[in-house]
Formats: sequence, structure tokens, C-alpha cells
Amino acid sequence: MGDDIPIERLKEKLLEKLYDSSFIYSPVPKFKLANKSELSRYYIDSKNTTLSPDGLRLVGQLFYHYLSELEVEAIGGLSFGADPISIAAATVANLEGKAIKAFSVRKQPKDYGTQKWIEGTVVRGEKVLIVDDVVTTGGSTLAAIQRSRDEGLEVLKVIVLVDRKERDDTTGMLGIDHVKQESGIEDVQSVFTIDQLMRIHNERGNDKTDSKRHLSGESREVNYPV
Repeated sequence: MGDDIPIERLKEKLLEKLYDSSFIYSPVPKFKLANKSELSRYYIDSKNTTLSPDGLRLVGQLFYHYLSELEVEAIGGLSFGADPISIAAATVANLEGKAIKAFSVRKQPKDYGTQKWIEGTVVRGEKVLIVDDVVTTGGSTLAAIQRSRDEGLEVLKVIVLVDRKERDDTTGMLGIDHVKQESGIEDVQSVFTIDQLMRIHNERGNDKTDSKRHLSGESREVNYPV
């Protein structure tokens, strides 16, 4: 796209954007997470970053960097968290002259028309990169991997934007490790971890409570998808 930004600077800018737009903190645990019994003190509202103009650009450029190192035909994941990431990366790839498809894995198939599980033009046998916005216990990432495999796609690698480093209540495993074990894919990585966001929070000394949400000033529980 004509932006020769070093990869580390790109990551710095995206991390800052994530903190400023998506990280919400409460001194008292109040955020409910899917598949977790305990409430959390923080919530990562990733769509405030991945759907913003500058966030889309940064995400697209960064994930295109990862795409360019792989021999894949497509990038995608479970809707809705993965959608902005895969679409942004595929768009940047196209602008760079590389035909990388984006696809979206439905949580439920259409109940009309083609009744598809996967939206997009991917076909059986194609090699793909699975992405996700946030991994908690790994459930949504694993669902995307399994459904992609069921549809005949070959998953080469998994990249998530932020790893919350949460342990599954049942298995006791960290989300990334859970994905690796259940999928058999060794190449599973995150761009950022919660530690990096908390480091910025502690350095700035901010009290980023959910009163700073973009659509509502009311505090509320958030049922965050894994």
C-alpha cells in the first residue's frame, strides 16, 4: 500500500490503538466471559479497533505481513470477531497484487438458500490461515478450525490478535494451548497478550472503566465470546 512501516512500529501503533479504543478496566471484577465462572476486571472490545478506519488499516497491514510469509489461498475465521481482520488483510493483499480470499465461518448455517456454513469463494483443498480477534479459552477458534476442516480446507496456521491468557475452567489449559492440543496445529500464535495491554494501563495509571464505552455510559456485564 506504499506504507513502508517497519513491522515492530506497526505493532506498536496497533497496540496503542487497542488500548485506547478497546481496553476497558474495572477495579472490581464485573465482566462476564463465556465459558468462565469468574468475572473479569477487564474486557477487550476489539471491534472498536478492528472496525475503525485507522484500526482496519493497521490490522490489514499487519496481518498481510503474516500472510505474505505463508503459502495460503485464503484467510478467515468465526464470524464476527474474525471478519474485519480477514477482510482487511485480504484487501491489503489485493492492493499488493496478491489474490488472497477472505472467508467467514458462520456460527450456524443459513436456514434458507444455499444453507452454507462458510461464506466466501473458498473451495475444498485450499490452504488457509485461521484468525480470531481475542482468545479466551479457545472455543471460537477451535470452532472455526473444525468447520473449515469439515468443508475440506487445510488449516496451516492460526493467529489471534489478543491472547487473554485465561485458563479453561474444565481443562485448566491456557486458551492458546487448548487450541494447539485440540486441533493438532502447532503453529498457533497471538500478536499481543493481555500482559502488554496491562503494562500500558499501569504505566499510564488510567482508570479505564466501562463508563467509557462508546455506545453507553451504563455499566453492564459483557458476555464475551471465547
